Amino acid sequence: MAGDVTTNEAERRFELRVDGKLVGFLAYRTAGPSLVLVHTEVGEAHAGQGYGGRLVRGAIEAARAEGRTVIPTCAFAVAYLRRHPELHEAVDPRVRDRIRAGVTTARVRARLARGREGRRDPGRRPPGQT
Repeated sequence: MAGDVTTNEAERRFELRVDGKLVGFLAYRTAGPSLVLVHTEVGEAHAGQGYGGRLVRGAIEAARAEGRTVIPTCAFAVAYLRRHPELHEAVDPRVRDRIRAGVTTARVRARLARGREGRRDPGRRPPGQT
Protein backbone atom coordinates (compact mmCIF):
# COMPACT_ATOMS: atom_id res chain seq x y z
CA MET A 1 0.00 0.00 0.00
CA ALA A 2 1.65 3.19 -1.17
CA GLY A 3 0.80 6.81 -0.56
CA ASP A 4 1.01 9.28 2.26
CA VAL A 5 -1.67 11.18 4.10
CA THR A 6 -1.41 14.91 3.41
CA THR A 7 -3.31 17.91 4.73
CA ASN A 8 -5.39 19.99 2.35
CA GLU A 9 -6.06 23.04 4.55
CA ALA A 10 -8.10 24.84 1.88
CA GLU A 11 -10.60 21.94 1.82
CA ARG A 12 -10.18 21.19 5.55
CA ARG A 13 -9.44 17.56 4.96
CA PHE A 14 -6.70 14.98 5.02
CA GLU A 15 -6.14 13.24 1.72
CA LEU A 16 -4.60 9.96 0.67
CA ARG A 17 -3.29 9.64 -2.86
CA VAL A 18 -1.92 6.53 -4.50
CA ASP A 19 0.01 6.92 -7.75
CA GLY A 20 -1.09 10.56 -7.81
CA LYS A 21 -4.81 9.71 -7.64
CA LEU A 22 -7.04 10.64 -4.71
CA VAL A 23 -8.32 7.42 -3.11
CA GLY A 24 -9.88 8.90 0.01
CA PHE A 25 -10.19 11.81 2.40
CA LEU A 26 -11.06 12.60 5.99
CA ALA A 27 -12.87 15.91 6.54
CA TYR A 28 -12.15 17.81 9.74
CA ARG A 29 -12.84 21.05 11.52
CA THR A 30 -11.07 22.71 14.42
CA ALA A 31 -12.60 23.11 17.85
CA GLY A 32 -10.26 24.88 20.25
CA PRO A 33 -7.31 22.59 20.91
CA SER A 34 -8.88 19.68 19.01
CA LEU A 35 -9.48 18.49 15.48
CA VAL A 36 -12.99 17.14 14.99
CA LEU A 37 -12.88 14.16 12.62
CA VAL A 38 -16.12 14.70 10.74
CA HIS A 39 -16.27 12.28 7.80
CA THR A 40 -14.08 9.63 6.24
CA GLU A 41 -14.61 8.61 2.63
CA VAL A 42 -12.73 6.13 0.47
CA GLY A 43 -13.58 5.51 -3.17
CA GLU A 44 -15.55 2.34 -3.84
CA ALA A 45 -12.73 0.90 -5.96
CA HIS A 46 -10.41 1.18 -2.94
CA ALA A 47 -12.75 0.04 -0.16
CA GLY A 48 -11.52 -2.70 2.16
CA GLN A 49 -7.84 -2.04 1.51
CA GLY A 50 -7.03 -0.23 4.75
CA TYR A 51 -7.05 3.28 3.32
CA GLY A 52 -9.70 4.55 5.75
CA GLY A 53 -7.59 3.43 8.69
CA ARG A 54 -4.54 5.12 7.21
CA LEU A 55 -6.50 8.35 6.94
CA VAL A 56 -7.62 8.22 10.57
CA ARG A 57 -4.13 7.36 11.80
CA GLY A 58 -2.63 10.10 9.61
CA ALA A 59 -5.08 12.66 10.99
CA ILE A 60 -4.21 11.63 14.54
CA GLU A 61 -0.48 11.89 13.82
CA ALA A 62 -0.98 15.36 12.31
CA ALA A 63 -3.02 16.47 15.33
CA ARG A 64 -0.36 15.19 17.73
CA ALA A 65 2.37 16.99 15.76
CA GLU A 66 0.45 20.25 16.31
CA GLY A 67 -0.14 19.52 20.00
CA ARG A 68 -3.85 18.88 19.40
CA THR A 69 -6.24 16.14 20.40
CA VAL A 70 -8.96 14.63 18.21
CA ILE A 71 -12.71 14.36 18.63
CA PRO A 72 -14.08 11.64 16.37
CA THR A 73 -17.67 12.24 15.28
CA CYS A 74 -17.30 10.14 12.14
CA ALA A 75 -18.61 6.60 12.73
CA PHE A 76 -15.63 5.09 10.91
CA ALA A 77 -13.10 7.04 13.00
CA VAL A 78 -14.90 6.04 16.22
CA ALA A 79 -14.85 2.37 15.20
CA TYR A 80 -11.18 2.59 14.24
CA LEU A 81 -10.26 4.13 17.58
CA ARG A 82 -12.19 1.43 19.45
CA ARG A 83 -10.02 -1.17 17.73
CA HIS A 84 -6.81 0.76 18.49
CA PRO A 85 -6.62 1.57 22.21
CA GLU A 86 -3.00 2.63 21.79
CA LEU A 87 -4.38 5.80 20.16
CA HIS A 88 -6.87 6.71 22.91
CA GLU A 89 -4.48 9.23 24.50
CA ALA A 90 -4.85 11.32 21.32
CA VAL A 91 -8.61 11.65 21.92
CA ASP A 92 -9.94 14.77 23.67
CA PRO A 93 -10.38 13.92 27.37
CA ARG A 94 -14.02 15.09 27.25
CA VAL A 95 -14.94 12.13 25.05
CA ARG A 96 -12.14 9.62 25.64
CA ASP A 97 -14.08 7.44 28.09
CA ARG A 98 -17.06 7.38 25.77
CA ILE A 99 -14.92 6.11 22.91
CA ARG A 100 -13.50 3.38 25.16
CA ALA A 101 -17.02 2.44 26.27
CA GLY A 102 -18.31 2.16 22.72
CA VAL A 103 -20.73 5.08 22.84
CA THR A 104 -22.28 6.01 19.50
CA THR A 105 -21.12 9.05 17.57
CA ALA A 106 -24.50 10.74 18.07
CA ARG A 107 -24.03 10.55 21.83
CA VAL A 108 -20.47 11.91 21.53
CA ARG A 109 -21.82 14.87 19.54
CA ALA A 110 -24.57 15.45 22.13
CA ARG A 111 -22.02 15.40 24.96
CA LEU A 112 -19.94 18.04 23.19
CA ALA A 113 -23.01 20.19 22.53
CA ARG A 114 -23.79 20.21 26.26
CA GLY A 115 -20.26 21.34 27.13
CA ARG A 116 -17.88 20.21 29.84
CA GLU A 117 -20.37 20.56 32.69
CA GLY A 118 -22.92 18.33 30.97
CA ARG A 119 -25.48 21.11 30.50
CA ARG A 120 -27.71 21.10 27.47
CA ASP A 121 -27.07 23.60 24.72
CA PRO A 122 -29.71 26.29 25.35
CA GLY A 123 -30.54 26.44 21.64
CA ARG A 124 -31.42 22.74 21.46
CA ARG A 125 -34.73 21.24 22.50
CA PRO A 126 -35.36 17.63 23.45
CA PRO A 127 -36.82 15.47 20.67
CA GLY A 128 -40.56 15.91 20.32
CA GLN A 129 -40.65 19.48 21.64
CA THR A 130 -41.18 22.44 19.35
